[in-house]
Parts: sequence; C-alpha cells; structure tokens
Amino acid sequence: MNKRLINVLHMMNMIFQAFYTLLLPVGIGALISYLLTKNDLVDSWIWALLLTVGFLMGLYSMIKFILTATKNIENMERQRERHLAEQREKEEKQAMLRSMSNKEEDDDGRTE
Repeated sequence: MNKRLINVLHMMNMIFQAFYTLLLPVGIGALISYLLTKNDLVDSWIWALLLTVGFLMGLYSMIKFILTATKNIENMERQRERHLAEQREKEEKQAMLRSMSNKEEDDDGRTE
C-alpha cells in the first residue's frame, strides 16, 4: 500500500482514539447521572458534578494518550532509521566485497 495512505490512516486512528478517550468518561458520567436522577436517588446537581468530573478525567486521559502515542511514534522512527542505516552498511559491505572479488578476478586473468 501507499506509504502516504498508511500515514493518513494512522493519524485518523490517533485522532479518533484521542476523542474517544475524551468523550467516554463524559458519556459514562451522563449515563450514571441519568440513572440516579431517573430513580429519584439524587437531585439534578449530580449532572454538573459527574459531567465535570468525567470531562476532567477524559481530558487527562486524552493528554496522556497523545503524549504516549507521540513518544511511540518517535521510537518507531528511530528504529526505522537505525534499520535503514544498518541496511545501507550491509549493502556497502557487499558492494565492496563484490568489487574486491572482481579486482581479484581481473588480477588473476592478467597474470595468466
């Protein structure tokens, strides 16, 4: 697949996960608030409390996710760069060995 397409899909996934980690605690707070007020267990002030707590927890979770994801991306890029450097070194060594063996063959051909 196209590398650009993979990068776009990866970024879309990160954005979706960031919003998911922000909104899920708010949704859970809203559900709990609804159930508590529906059954007349608590007054409507619980909505403000649980939605605020849910938003703060979601915000913390989203920030932590973004920081962790960017750190992992940087680590993957470093590993990729190291791998590419190792491949280049290996190819250079192989090319050098090929050129040395070609020289030896030429030298052997000249001496005969």
